[in-house]
Amino acid sequence: MRRLYSCLFVCTALIAAACAPGAGDGDGAEGGTIKIGAIYPLSGASASTGQRTLEGLTLAAEIVNENIDLDLPLAKGKGLPNLDGASIEIVSADHEEDPETGASETERLITSENVAAVIGAYFSSVTLTASERAERLGVPFVNGSSSSPQLTEGRDLNFFWRTGPSDRTFAESFFDFLDDLNSEKGGDVKEVVILHENTAYGTDAADVTEEVAAERGFEVVSTIPHGNGVSDVTPEASQVKSQNPDAVFQASYTPEAILFTKTFQQLDYVPNILAYGAGYSDAAYFEAVGNAGSYVISRAAWALDAVKNQPSAVEVARMFEERFGHAMDENSAREFTAALTLFQAIDEAGSSEPEAIQEAMNNIDVPAEQTIMPWDGIRFDDSGQNELAKGVILQYIDGDYKLIWPFEKATTDVVWPLPPFPKR
Repeated sequence: MRRLYSCLFVCTALIAAACAPGAGDGDGAEGGTIKIGAIYPLSGASASTGQRTLEGLTLAAEIVNENIDLDLPLAKGKGLPNLDGASIEIVSADHEEDPETGASETERLITSENVAAVIGAYFSSVTLTASERAERLGVPFVNGSSSSPQLTEGRDLNFFWRTGPSDRTFAESFFDFLDDLNSEKGGDVKEVVILHENTAYGTDAADVTEEVAAERGFEVVSTIPHGNGVSDVTPEASQVKSQNPDAVFQASYTPEAILFTKTFQQLDYVPNILAYGAGYSDAAYFEAVGNAGSYVISRAAWALDAVKNQPSAVEVARMFEERFGHAMDENSAREFTAALTLFQAIDEAGSSEPEAIQEAMNNIDVPAEQTIMPWDGIRFDDSGQNELAKGVILQYIDGDYKLIWPFEKATTDVVWPLPPFPKR
């Protein structure tokens, strides 16, 4: 059990935050409003992704606030029953893809907007700083869609929880997939290249991929970092082409994922991309590259194709599309789940006070059937990581991501190797 802060520490933190955390209408009183901060990239190159993550959180709040007949926590009845029907209010902030802005906006949400907890922040580098600021102020911070392992490995935070898998889990899923691909589908994958952006998300994904590759007997030919906000990736793409590996693990945000795809086309080279989500899970990527994005393989925490036998998940996806005018994606599903988990903890605590929420989050145990995810449920270990989260492997076929692994649950056969661009 993660330790609770002492009363003295929490009181000191609350004084530093102008005694504001946990507030809402009537200081979080029963029957009032519980404010939840949401911090995402709402401007800049990743604004479309940030908006969709916010939409996932927004839908979760609407389901809690309204009477929805779903087999999900808090879906039936209006509001939080243990707080006399208190409703959830989302207060959003834009971190502009900047870690320092993320930290300062998190502090503003806590000290000025009086939020009881914060959810965010998609970019692992921003989640790192924002969650540390929330920790300093003694306020819960819940993450759904950042995958850097360092967020839960070695930080020893008391007010941080991640509901989704880390890239360590995803790396293990990828190499399980490659083992099965080699043994059952004649994949013949031996040599790999790692291509990654150079902030916490990409560097951590690269590190853990190198570790797991070594454990599984795969050769990492090279690890190639790239910048963000760049206009040319020809040197990095040319290096991949010259090495011609059997597979390329890629961790890139949307603008660079688009740029690499277009550059590989120009170089007339087809890499077998194994993507760590991010840009490759963004609808904006596929809108920008068209058919060239077909057959990309990505790890994922969610896809509608992976939960089609879960009625509540299918209904939530339908509600999402009806409400926002586009399909639910992995990031919006992950934030929906993070939000609903936090709301359930607040209700089980019967309070919006930080220590009460902390205890409830540490003890929460959500069965698989009461989530919309293809996981074994939600239960946190001592680091704040959901130990029941899992990864699946998807391939973008006929305009949508299809489940291709685990093979026994696949809805379509994997296409390997990836076909040339003109044949997509």
